[in-house]
Amino acid sequence: MTTLLTPTTNPGSLPLLPRPSSISGFGLFYAPGFSPLTREDIILDLKTPLLSIPGDKYLDEVCSWCMEWRPAKKDVYGKGKTPDPEDVEKELKKCTGCKVVRYCSRECQKHAWSDHHKLECPRYAALYPRVLPASVRACVRLLLLKERLPKALWEFGILKLDDHVRDFESEGGERWGMINLMAKGAHGYSGTELSEREVRGLYCMILTNTFAITPPTSDVQIGLSFDPLLAKINHSCCPNARIDITGKEAAVTAVTDVNVGDEVTVSYVDTEMNVEARRKELRETWFFECKCEKCKVELGGGKWKDGMLEDIKKSERDVPAGNKSEEVRGFVVEEMD
Repeated sequence: MTTLLTPTTNPGSLPLLPRPSSISGFGLFYAPGFSPLTREDIILDLKTPLLSIPGDKYLDEVCSWCMEWRPAKKDVYGKGKTPDPEDVEKELKKCTGCKVVRYCSRECQKHAWSDHHKLECPRYAALYPRVLPASVRACVRLLLLKERLPKALWEFGILKLDDHVRDFESEGGERWGMINLMAKGAHGYSGTELSEREVRGLYCMILTNTFAITPPTSDVQIGLSFDPLLAKINHSCCPNARIDITGKEAAVTAVTDVNVGDEVTVSYVDTEMNVEARRKELRETWFFECKCEKCKVELGGGKWKDGMLEDIKKSERDVPAGNKSEEVRGFVVEEMD
């Protein structure tokens, strides 16, 4: 199930609503009608984000449907030795058509084929043994799925996300040249009717709105995940939530108390880094200056301590309601299988 924000359906079906954000543009706020949350409570559980793509180094070790990671056992068996039957049984099976993606079971292969791979397979096969980078594979898949997706998802969920094309172009240099090359490839290999300029914007949007997929017992980044709902969550160096993406599932989990009306935020960077390092990474990757309370305290020479965020939120809730931004009218939630 992919959950998205559109102007068409009942707002009560999702605990997050879009509103103008003091952080940047629009953010997602904890909706009325839901109980207050404490640390480790699940705010949102997405069973199937829109895109789940194995990383370049893990195509042979990650199921391209369920994203289960089965690390290859290298140099375990010497010459003439027989592999353990259990290890052989666990090996991922390569798609015989494109020879690029692998699956852990016949069921996963069938799901992937009907969902997207029958559109990708002939394109991958024509390129083999060359393999497209993960970011390009994500862009190609999104373009191939465009006609299947609800119009509201494409227009309100995807095209409304920041693509930072102008920022990338202004920066110029090697990265901008590579972006143009990758976007040109995605345009050509997908066969889309969109212009190269539009595909370049879509590719830049993917670069700045995806999240890493990590196994439950490791911090190895085995792939990337994209969902327009998750991408709408703003950054803070003192977040009240985190995004955990394990296999094909994504969960937004509270890391502090979350009350109705609170904007849900996550950190795009390692919050243990010092303020200068955090702001440098945010500028170079997402092109903004963080102005969260933690940055303000540390830039002023102070030290951020646990509990400060709760104190700030309490003081904000004490502000008269008439001084707070009004909720944006017309944005609600749609769900699709």
